[in-house]
Amino acid sequence: MDNRDYILISWPARGIEGTIFPIISDLSHKFKIIVFVLNISASKHLVAQLDSLKKQKVIVKYLITPQKMKGFSYHLYLRKTTNLLKNYNIKIWLCVADMQTAEKYISNIVLNKDSKTICLFPYITYLFMYNQAVAKKLIDKNDVKYNAYSELKKPESFILKKLITSFKKGLIKSLINYILFKKKIIFRYLFVVLSKNINLIFNQYFYSFLFTGKFHKITKLEKCTQLSNGNANAYIFFDKFEVEVHKKLYKNNNIYLSYITINSQKLLPENKILGILSGWETDNFLTKDNLDMYVNDFIKVCEIYKTNIINLRPHPDMHPQKNYSSQIADVLISHGLECHILTCNIPVIDQSLSYCCIAGFASAALRDVRLFNHSIDVIGFEALSNGYFNDPKFAFGSSEGIDWLDPSGNLVKSESLKLKERLSVSEVIMKVYEE
Repeated sequence: MDNRDYILISWPARGIEGTIFPIISDLSHKFKIIVFVLNISASKHLVAQLDSLKKQKVIVKYLITPQKMKGFSYHLYLRKTTNLLKNYNIKIWLCVADMQTAEKYISNIVLNKDSKTICLFPYITYLFMYNQAVAKKLIDKNDVKYNAYSELKKPESFILKKLITSFKKGLIKSLINYILFKKKIIFRYLFVVLSKNINLIFNQYFYSFLFTGKFHKITKLEKCTQLSNGNANAYIFFDKFEVEVHKKLYKNNNIYLSYITINSQKLLPENKILGILSGWETDNFLTKDNLDMYVNDFIKVCEIYKTNIINLRPHPDMHPQKNYSSQIADVLISHGLECHILTCNIPVIDQSLSYCCIAGFASAALRDVRLFNHSIDVIGFEALSNGYFNDPKFAFGSSEGIDWLDPSGNLVKSESLKLKERLSVSEVIMKVYEE
Protein backbone atom coordinates (compact mmCIF):
# COMPACT_ATOMS: atom_id res chain seq x y z
CA MET A 1 0.00 0.00 0.00
CA ASP A 2 1.30 3.44 -0.97
CA ASN A 3 1.22 5.62 2.17
CA ARG A 4 3.02 8.60 0.69
CA ASP A 5 1.31 11.97 1.10
CA TYR A 6 0.42 14.19 -1.84
CA ILE A 7 2.41 17.24 -2.84
CA LEU A 8 0.91 19.70 -5.33
CA ILE A 9 3.35 21.69 -7.44
CA SER A 10 1.87 24.63 -9.37
CA TRP A 11 4.32 26.37 -11.70
CA PRO A 12 4.48 28.51 -14.87
CA ALA A 13 5.15 26.49 -18.01
CA ARG A 14 8.21 28.49 -19.02
CA GLY A 15 10.31 27.67 -15.96
CA ILE A 16 9.13 24.22 -15.01
CA GLU A 17 11.76 22.15 -16.83
CA GLY A 18 14.77 23.91 -15.33
CA THR A 19 13.51 24.54 -11.81
CA ILE A 20 10.89 21.91 -11.00
CA PHE A 21 11.94 18.73 -12.81
CA PRO A 22 15.14 18.32 -10.72
CA ILE A 23 13.04 18.76 -7.55
CA ILE A 24 10.49 16.21 -8.75
CA SER A 25 13.32 13.72 -9.24
CA ASP A 26 14.45 14.26 -5.63
CA LEU A 27 10.96 14.03 -4.10
CA SER A 28 9.32 11.28 -6.14
CA HIS A 29 10.10 8.51 -3.64
CA LYS A 30 8.80 10.59 -0.71
CA PHE A 31 5.57 12.03 -2.13
CA LYS A 32 2.86 11.33 -4.64
CA ILE A 33 3.34 14.30 -6.93
CA ILE A 34 0.67 16.26 -8.80
CA VAL A 35 1.92 18.93 -11.23
CA PHE A 36 -0.32 21.86 -12.13
CA VAL A 37 1.14 23.76 -15.09
CA LEU A 38 0.16 27.40 -15.47
CA ASN A 39 0.14 27.52 -19.23
CA ILE A 40 1.64 30.76 -20.49
CA SER A 41 3.63 28.91 -23.15
CA ALA A 42 3.47 25.15 -22.70
CA SER A 43 5.36 23.40 -25.52
CA LYS A 44 4.73 19.97 -27.05
CA HIS A 45 8.12 18.98 -25.65
CA LEU A 46 6.96 19.82 -22.12
CA VAL A 47 3.77 17.81 -22.53
CA ALA A 48 5.80 14.85 -23.78
CA GLN A 49 8.08 15.08 -20.75
CA LEU A 50 5.12 15.18 -18.37
CA ASP A 51 3.60 12.17 -20.13
CA SER A 52 6.89 10.33 -19.70
CA LEU A 53 7.10 11.19 -15.98
CA LYS A 54 3.57 9.92 -15.48
CA LYS A 55 4.25 6.66 -17.33
CA GLN A 56 7.36 6.15 -15.19
CA LYS A 57 5.18 6.82 -12.11
CA VAL A 58 7.44 9.68 -11.05
CA ILE A 59 4.30 11.83 -10.90
CA VAL A 60 0.75 10.59 -10.43
CA LYS A 61 -1.04 13.35 -12.36
CA TYR A 62 -0.53 16.54 -14.26
CA LEU A 63 -2.89 19.32 -15.30
CA ILE A 64 -2.33 22.21 -17.71
CA THR A 65 -4.41 25.38 -17.62
CA PRO A 66 -5.78 26.99 -20.79
CA GLN A 67 -3.29 29.37 -22.40
CA LYS A 68 -5.70 32.29 -21.96
CA MET A 69 -5.42 32.77 -18.20
CA LYS A 70 -8.29 35.20 -17.63
CA GLY A 71 -12.00 35.58 -18.28
CA PHE A 72 -15.08 33.50 -17.50
CA SER A 73 -13.84 30.27 -19.10
CA TYR A 74 -10.57 30.39 -17.13
CA HIS A 75 -12.35 30.85 -13.82
CA LEU A 76 -14.76 28.04 -14.71
CA TYR A 77 -11.77 25.78 -15.46
CA LEU A 78 -10.12 26.71 -12.15
CA ARG A 79 -13.27 25.99 -10.18
CA LYS A 80 -13.71 22.54 -11.77
CA THR A 81 -10.01 21.69 -11.44
CA THR A 82 -9.64 22.80 -7.82
CA ASN A 83 -12.78 20.84 -6.90
CA LEU A 84 -11.03 17.79 -8.36
CA LEU A 85 -7.75 18.50 -6.54
CA LYS A 86 -9.59 18.91 -3.24
CA ASN A 87 -10.11 15.15 -3.15
CA TYR A 88 -6.37 14.44 -2.85
CA ASN A 89 -5.78 15.77 0.68
CA ILE A 90 -2.74 17.83 -0.28
CA LYS A 91 -0.10 17.99 2.48
CA ILE A 92 2.42 20.28 0.75
CA TRP A 93 1.74 22.92 -1.86
CA LEU A 94 4.85 24.20 -3.67
CA CYS A 95 4.36 27.31 -5.78
CA VAL A 96 6.32 30.24 -7.16
CA ALA A 97 3.89 32.71 -5.53
CA ASP A 98 0.56 32.43 -3.76
CA MET A 99 -1.15 35.65 -4.84
CA GLN A 100 -2.21 35.17 -8.48
CA THR A 101 -5.65 33.99 -9.64
CA ALA A 102 -4.92 30.27 -9.89
CA GLU A 103 -3.11 30.29 -6.56
CA LYS A 104 -6.04 32.01 -4.83
CA TYR A 105 -8.32 29.20 -6.03
CA ILE A 106 -5.88 26.61 -4.72
CA SER A 107 -5.47 28.24 -1.30
CA ASN A 108 -9.22 28.82 -0.88
CA ILE A 109 -10.54 25.50 -2.21
CA VAL A 110 -7.85 22.80 -2.37
CA LEU A 111 -5.92 23.28 0.87
CA ASN A 112 -7.12 22.12 4.27
CA LYS A 113 -6.06 23.05 7.81
CA ASP A 114 -3.16 20.54 7.72
CA SER A 115 -1.80 21.68 4.33
CA LYS A 116 1.47 23.62 4.24
CA THR A 117 2.37 26.22 1.63
CA ILE A 118 5.94 26.76 0.42
CA CYS A 119 6.79 29.58 -1.98
CA LEU A 120 9.92 28.92 -4.04
CA PHE A 121 11.18 32.01 -5.88
CA PRO A 122 14.23 31.48 -8.13
CA TYR A 123 13.72 34.65 -10.19
CA ILE A 124 14.82 38.24 -9.66
CA THR A 125 12.39 39.57 -7.07
CA TYR A 126 10.08 42.55 -7.67
CA LEU A 127 11.17 43.96 -4.33
CA PHE A 128 14.81 44.17 -5.44
CA MET A 129 13.90 45.47 -8.89
CA TYR A 130 11.33 48.13 -8.04
CA ASN A 131 11.67 48.89 -4.32
CA GLN A 132 15.44 48.97 -4.05
CA ALA A 133 15.54 51.85 -1.55
CA VAL A 134 13.34 49.90 0.89
CA ALA A 135 15.32 46.68 0.35
CA LYS A 136 18.61 48.48 1.04
CA LYS A 137 17.24 50.00 4.25
CA LEU A 138 16.03 46.59 5.41
CA ILE A 139 19.55 45.22 4.90
CA ASP A 140 21.34 48.14 6.56
CA LYS A 141 18.75 49.08 9.17
CA ASN A 142 19.34 47.88 12.72
CA ASP A 143 16.22 49.65 13.96
CA VAL A 144 13.56 46.95 14.21
CA LYS A 145 10.89 49.68 14.28
CA TYR A 146 11.66 50.73 10.69
CA ASN A 147 8.32 50.66 8.85
CA ALA A 148 9.22 49.32 5.40
CA TYR A 149 5.56 48.60 4.59
CA SER A 150 4.69 52.32 4.54
CA GLU A 151 7.43 53.06 2.01
CA LEU A 152 6.61 50.29 -0.44
CA LYS A 153 5.32 51.46 -3.80
CA LYS A 154 4.06 49.86 -6.95
CA PRO A 155 6.51 49.94 -9.89
CA GLU A 156 6.07 52.81 -12.31
CA SER A 157 5.83 52.10 -16.02
CA PHE A 158 8.79 52.99 -18.22
CA ILE A 159 6.73 55.68 -20.04
CA LEU A 160 5.43 57.13 -16.77
CA LYS A 161 8.97 57.43 -15.41
CA LYS A 162 10.00 59.33 -18.56
CA LEU A 163 7.08 61.74 -18.23
CA ILE A 164 7.74 62.35 -14.52
CA THR A 165 11.46 62.94 -15.13
CA SER A 166 10.72 65.50 -17.87
CA PHE A 167 8.16 67.29 -15.69
CA LYS A 168 10.49 67.49 -12.68
CA LYS A 169 13.17 69.07 -14.82
CA GLY A 170 10.68 71.73 -15.90
CA LEU A 171 11.30 70.98 -19.56
CA ILE A 172 7.72 71.66 -20.66
CA LYS A 173 8.69 71.97 -24.31
CA SER A 174 10.62 68.69 -24.17
CA LEU A 175 7.69 67.06 -22.44
CA ILE A 176 5.25 68.20 -25.15
CA ASN A 177 7.63 67.06 -27.87
CA TYR A 178 8.10 63.70 -26.14
CA ILE A 179 4.31 63.21 -25.93
CA LEU A 180 3.82 64.16 -29.58
CA PHE A 181 6.69 61.94 -30.70
CA LYS A 182 5.55 58.98 -28.60
CA LYS A 183 1.79 59.55 -28.92
CA LYS A 184 1.14 56.11 -30.42
CA ILE A 185 3.03 54.40 -27.61
CA ILE A 186 1.32 56.55 -24.97
CA PHE A 187 -2.16 55.88 -26.37
CA ARG A 188 -1.31 52.18 -26.49
CA TYR A 189 -0.11 52.41 -22.89
CA LEU A 190 -3.37 54.12 -21.80
CA PHE A 191 -5.40 51.45 -23.60
CA VAL A 192 -3.39 48.70 -21.90
CA VAL A 193 -3.89 50.33 -18.49
CA LEU A 194 -7.66 50.66 -19.04
CA SER A 195 -7.94 47.06 -20.25
CA LYS A 196 -5.83 45.86 -17.34
CA ASN A 197 -8.06 47.61 -14.80
CA ILE A 198 -11.21 46.21 -16.37
CA ASN A 199 -9.71 42.70 -16.33
CA LEU A 200 -8.65 43.23 -12.71
CA ILE A 201 -12.20 44.10 -11.64
CA PHE A 202 -13.64 41.04 -13.39
CA ASN A 203 -10.90 38.61 -12.29
CA GLN A 204 -10.38 39.70 -8.69
CA TYR A 205 -13.95 40.58 -7.86
CA PHE A 206 -16.76 39.52 -10.22
CA TYR A 207 -15.61 36.07 -11.43
CA SER A 208 -13.93 35.12 -8.16
CA PHE A 209 -17.07 35.92 -6.16
CA LEU A 210 -19.25 34.12 -8.70
CA PHE A 211 -17.22 30.90 -8.47
CA THR A 212 -15.86 30.93 -4.90
CA GLY A 213 -18.06 33.34 -2.96
CA LYS A 214 -14.96 35.41 -2.12
CA PHE A 215 -13.18 38.43 -3.54
CA HIS A 216 -9.57 37.71 -4.53
CA LYS A 217 -8.31 41.15 -3.62
CA ILE A 218 -4.56 41.67 -3.86
CA THR A 219 -2.98 43.31 -0.80
CA LYS A 220 -0.39 46.09 -0.93
CA LEU A 221 2.32 43.66 0.16
CA GLU A 222 1.35 41.24 -2.61
CA LYS A 223 1.32 44.00 -5.24
CA CYS A 224 4.73 45.29 -4.25
CA THR A 225 6.42 41.91 -4.00
CA GLN A 226 4.37 40.06 -6.66
CA LEU A 227 4.92 37.09 -4.39
CA SER A 228 2.89 36.81 -1.20
CA ASN A 229 1.49 38.52 1.88
CA GLY A 230 3.98 36.71 4.13
CA ASN A 231 1.61 34.08 5.55
CA ALA A 232 3.01 30.99 3.78
CA ASN A 233 4.56 28.29 5.95
CA ALA A 234 7.95 28.79 4.31
CA TYR A 235 9.73 30.76 1.60
CA ILE A 236 12.77 29.68 -0.40
CA PHE A 237 15.15 32.13 -2.08
CA PHE A 238 18.55 31.81 -3.74
CA ASP A 239 20.30 34.96 -2.55
CA LYS A 240 21.29 35.85 1.00
CA PHE A 241 20.08 39.48 0.72
CA GLU A 242 16.66 38.30 -0.46
CA VAL A 243 16.40 36.01 2.56
CA GLU A 244 17.39 38.76 4.99
CA VAL A 245 15.02 41.37 3.52
CA HIS A 246 11.97 39.12 3.22
CA LYS A 247 12.40 37.86 6.77
CA LYS A 248 12.13 41.44 8.01
CA LEU A 249 9.41 42.51 5.57
CA TYR A 250 7.17 39.48 6.17
CA LYS A 251 8.09 39.19 9.87
CA ASN A 252 8.56 35.50 9.15
CA ASN A 253 11.69 33.52 10.10
CA ASN A 254 10.79 30.46 8.01
CA ILE A 255 12.68 31.80 5.01
CA TYR A 256 15.52 29.71 3.62
CA LEU A 257 18.59 30.25 1.46
CA SER A 258 18.76 27.27 -0.87
CA TYR A 259 19.98 25.63 -4.05
CA ILE A 260 18.57 23.09 -6.48
CA THR A 261 20.38 19.78 -6.89
CA ILE A 262 21.83 19.50 -10.38
CA ASN A 263 23.66 16.92 -12.41
CA SER A 264 27.24 17.18 -11.14
CA GLN A 265 28.84 15.69 -14.24
CA LYS A 266 31.94 17.56 -15.37
CA LEU A 267 31.28 19.74 -18.40
CA LEU A 268 33.74 20.54 -21.15
CA PRO A 269 32.48 23.88 -22.51
CA GLU A 270 33.89 25.39 -25.68
CA ASN A 271 35.69 28.74 -25.63
CA LYS A 272 32.74 30.78 -26.90
CA ILE A 273 30.30 33.32 -25.45
CA LEU A 274 26.52 33.06 -25.09
CA GLY A 275 25.10 36.57 -25.43
CA ILE A 276 21.77 37.20 -23.69
CA LEU A 277 19.47 39.80 -25.25
CA SER A 278 16.80 41.36 -23.07
CA GLY A 279 15.15 44.72 -22.50
CA TRP A 280 13.24 46.56 -25.26
CA GLU A 281 11.62 43.23 -26.25
CA THR A 282 8.97 44.86 -28.50
CA ASP A 283 11.46 46.99 -30.46
CA ASN A 284 12.69 45.95 -33.90
CA PHE A 285 15.77 48.14 -33.60
CA LEU A 286 17.83 49.57 -30.76
CA THR A 287 18.76 53.21 -30.40
CA LYS A 288 22.36 54.02 -31.30
CA ASP A 289 23.31 54.42 -27.62
CA ASN A 290 21.89 51.04 -26.59
CA LEU A 291 23.33 49.34 -29.66
CA ASP A 292 26.78 50.75 -28.91
CA MET A 293 26.59 49.60 -25.27
CA TYR A 294 25.56 46.08 -26.27
CA VAL A 295 28.26 45.81 -28.95
CA ASN A 296 31.08 47.34 -26.88
CA ASP A 297 30.36 45.09 -23.89
CA PHE A 298 30.09 41.94 -26.02
CA ILE A 299 33.41 42.77 -27.70
CA LYS A 300 34.99 43.40 -24.29
CA VAL A 301 33.82 39.98 -23.03
CA CYS A 302 35.24 38.29 -26.14
CA GLU A 303 38.55 40.04 -25.49
CA ILE A 304 38.58 38.86 -21.86
CA TYR A 305 38.08 35.23 -22.93
CA LYS A 306 40.30 35.54 -26.02
CA THR A 307 37.63 34.23 -28.36
CA ASN A 308 36.04 35.53 -31.55
CA ILE A 309 32.90 33.34 -31.29
CA ILE A 310 29.72 34.72 -29.76
CA ASN A 311 26.15 33.51 -30.26
CA LEU A 312 23.10 35.61 -29.38
CA ARG A 313 19.94 34.34 -27.69
CA PRO A 314 16.92 36.69 -28.05
CA HIS A 315 14.44 37.02 -25.19
CA PRO A 316 11.55 34.50 -25.48
CA ASP A 317 9.03 37.39 -25.60
CA MET A 318 10.67 38.91 -28.68
CA HIS A 319 9.13 38.37 -32.11
CA PRO A 320 10.91 35.39 -33.75
CA GLN A 321 12.03 37.48 -36.74
CA LYS A 322 11.30 41.13 -35.98
CA ASN A 323 13.77 41.83 -33.18
CA TYR A 324 17.09 43.61 -32.82
CA SER A 325 19.32 40.51 -32.64
CA SER A 326 20.32 40.84 -36.31
CA GLN A 327 21.19 44.49 -35.76
CA ILE A 328 23.68 43.53 -33.03
CA ALA A 329 24.97 40.49 -34.93
CA ASP A 330 25.72 42.54 -38.07
CA VAL A 331 27.84 45.01 -36.12
CA LEU A 332 29.70 42.24 -34.25
CA ILE A 333 30.44 40.46 -37.55
CA SER A 334 31.74 43.76 -39.01
CA HIS A 335 34.24 43.77 -36.11
CA GLY A 336 35.57 40.37 -37.17
CA LEU A 337 33.62 38.17 -34.74
CA GLU A 338 31.82 34.98 -35.67
CA CYS A 339 28.23 35.48 -34.55
CA HIS A 340 25.07 33.40 -34.92
CA ILE A 341 21.53 33.99 -33.66
CA LEU A 342 20.04 31.13 -31.64
CA THR A 343 16.41 30.17 -31.07
CA CYS A 344 14.62 29.80 -27.74
CA ASN A 345 13.43 26.28 -28.51
CA ILE A 346 15.47 24.81 -25.67
CA PRO A 347 15.89 26.20 -22.13
CA VAL A 348 18.73 28.68 -21.67
CA ILE A 349 20.20 26.44 -18.95
CA ASP A 350 20.63 23.56 -21.41
CA GLN A 351 21.87 25.95 -24.07
CA SER A 352 24.55 27.30 -21.75
CA LEU A 353 26.23 23.93 -21.15
CA SER A 354 28.55 24.23 -24.15
CA TYR A 355 29.72 27.81 -23.43
CA CYS A 356 32.47 29.17 -21.19
CA CYS A 357 30.61 32.39 -20.40
CA ILE A 358 27.11 33.85 -20.57
CA ALA A 359 26.89 37.64 -20.74
CA GLY A 360 24.34 40.36 -21.33
CA PHE A 361 21.57 42.53 -19.98
CA ALA A 362 20.59 42.05 -16.32
CA SER A 363 17.87 39.49 -16.98
CA ALA A 364 16.53 36.48 -15.11
CA ALA A 365 18.44 34.25 -17.55
CA LEU A 366 21.72 35.18 -15.83
CA ARG A 367 20.44 33.93 -12.49
CA ASP A 368 18.86 30.81 -14.01
CA VAL A 369 22.18 29.80 -15.55
CA ARG A 370 24.14 30.71 -12.39
CA LEU A 371 21.94 28.43 -10.25
CA PHE A 372 22.02 25.43 -12.57
CA ASN A 373 25.33 25.58 -14.42
CA HIS A 374 28.27 25.83 -12.02
CA SER A 375 30.88 25.46 -14.77
CA ILE A 376 30.13 28.72 -16.59
CA ASP A 377 31.10 32.33 -15.90
CA VAL A 378 28.22 34.83 -15.75
CA ILE A 379 28.64 38.53 -16.58
CA GLY A 380 26.02 41.29 -16.45
CA PHE A 381 26.24 44.59 -18.33
CA GLU A 382 25.79 47.39 -15.80
CA ALA A 383 25.65 50.45 -18.09
CA LEU A 384 23.16 48.85 -20.48
CA SER A 385 20.92 47.71 -17.62
CA ASN A 386 20.84 51.16 -16.00
CA GLY A 387 18.01 52.05 -18.38
CA TYR A 388 15.73 49.64 -16.52
CA PHE A 389 17.10 49.49 -12.97
CA ASN A 390 18.38 52.15 -10.57
CA ASP A 391 21.01 49.64 -9.43
CA PRO A 392 21.24 46.62 -11.77
CA LYS A 393 23.65 44.71 -9.53
CA PHE A 394 21.37 45.09 -6.52
CA ALA A 395 18.42 43.73 -8.55
CA PHE A 396 20.22 40.39 -8.07
CA GLY A 397 20.59 40.94 -4.31
CA SER A 398 24.16 40.22 -3.25
CA SER A 399 24.87 39.16 -6.85
CA GLU A 400 26.85 36.10 -5.69
CA GLY A 401 28.35 34.26 -8.62
CA ILE A 402 27.53 37.00 -11.15
CA ASP A 403 30.33 39.32 -12.30
CA TRP A 404 29.72 42.71 -13.90
CA LEU A 405 31.15 44.92 -16.61
CA ASP A 406 30.94 48.40 -15.08
CA PRO A 407 30.18 51.54 -17.16
CA SER A 408 33.92 52.00 -17.79
CA GLY A 409 34.23 48.50 -19.22
CA ASN A 410 36.09 47.06 -16.22
CA LEU A 411 35.24 43.54 -15.03
CA VAL A 412 34.13 43.58 -11.39
CA LYS A 413 34.32 40.13 -9.81
CA SER A 414 31.67 38.98 -7.35
CA GLU A 415 31.71 36.64 -4.40
CA SER A 416 31.55 33.01 -5.44
CA LEU A 417 28.36 31.03 -4.92
CA LYS A 418 28.68 29.15 -1.59
CA LEU A 419 26.35 26.17 -1.89
CA LYS A 420 27.78 24.22 1.05
CA GLU A 421 26.24 26.75 3.45
CA ARG A 422 22.73 26.06 2.13
CA LEU A 423 20.05 23.37 2.32
CA SER A 424 18.82 22.04 -1.01
CA VAL A 425 15.23 22.82 -2.00
CA SER A 426 14.27 19.17 -1.40
CA GLU A 427 15.81 19.30 2.08
CA VAL A 428 13.87 22.44 2.93
CA ILE A 429 10.62 20.87 1.72
CA MET A 430 11.19 17.80 3.86
CA LYS A 431 12.09 19.96 6.87
CA VAL A 432 8.81 21.91 6.57
CA TYR A 433 6.83 18.73 5.93
CA GLU A 434 8.21 17.03 9.05
CA GLU A 435 7.71 19.97 11.40
